[in-house]
Amino acid sequence: MELASLLKGLEFTCVRGNPEAEVTGIVYDSRKVKKGCLFVCIKGTHFDSHESALEAAKAGAAVLVGTLAVWLAWLVGDPAAALHQLREWAGS
Repeated sequence: MELASLLKGLEFTCVRGNPEAEVTGIVYDSRKVKKGCLFVCIKGTHFDSHESALEAAKAGAAVLVGTLAVWLAWLVGDPAAALHQLREWAGS
């Protein structure tokens, strides 16, 4: 699915990236990153996956979404809500 279609309706700031990029899946666990996926960085009580953003990019993530501009292409206010909405739209 095209990134622009996934992000439609979400409030975000593009730091870097191509809105025409094809996204092959949506993940928030860096161990599950596959080439072409969208990786959502979420800060939890025990772990902040923003720390895995570079690792996710190296593993082939086409798009990084989160609240910090470090290594990220698309910034959102609430990554967990964005993940829920993105998965709903993508049907996964």
